[in-house]
Amino acid sequence: MKVRVKSLVRDIEWSVFVCTLHWRRGLNKMGGRRKRSTEANSSTAGVEENKNVSPQNYIGHLREFSLKTDWSVYKIQLMQYFLCNNVVDEKCKKAILLNALTEDAFRLVTNLLIPASPCDVPLAEVFECLDRHFMSRKSKFSNRYKFYNSFKEDNEKVNDWLVRVTGLASHCDFGPELTVVLRDRFIMGLCNVQTT
Repeated sequence: MKVRVKSLVRDIEWSVFVCTLHWRRGLNKMGGRRKRSTEANSSTAGVEENKNVSPQNYIGHLREFSLKTDWSVYKIQLMQYFLCNNVVDEKCKKAILLNALTEDAFRLVTNLLIPASPCDVPLAEVFECLDRHFMSRKSKFSNRYKFYNSFKEDNEKVNDWLVRVTGLASHCDFGPELTVVLRDRFIMGLCNVQTT
């Protein structure tokens, strides 16, 4: 299994490098805008500018995805990273995602996709398996339990408490009652008198 994972990681690193080269080939040196001329598509165009291709030339920083990371937040950040760097090719997107996984996260994706390899399936299938694994874990009842049993900590600022309780409520599926329930929990949680 270790040999297979190492081989897949090496393939992904190569795919990211190749995608970066192809993506950068279409960029000019001024402002990072795509060349519209036919020169950008020729095989010799951009050879000089591709000498220094590296992730440092990308806008923003794509952090590593580990099993402790919140997948729903990471997925949004990943899509924004693709958007601001004009990454439109699905193979390049998949290569960037797979390269950003920690070893444990990569093993998880590999195991979720067996018998296929992460390198062989479309990006949508990789997203689907990660969505199924990370987003369906908690029921709304366990989320509501956490929400209703949350209180403002002694050293927590009121604004921080509001942000935290709002974050907890966002996973509870309250529907149209969200604002009323959120207001009530915010006020009740300020007391921080937990009865046992």
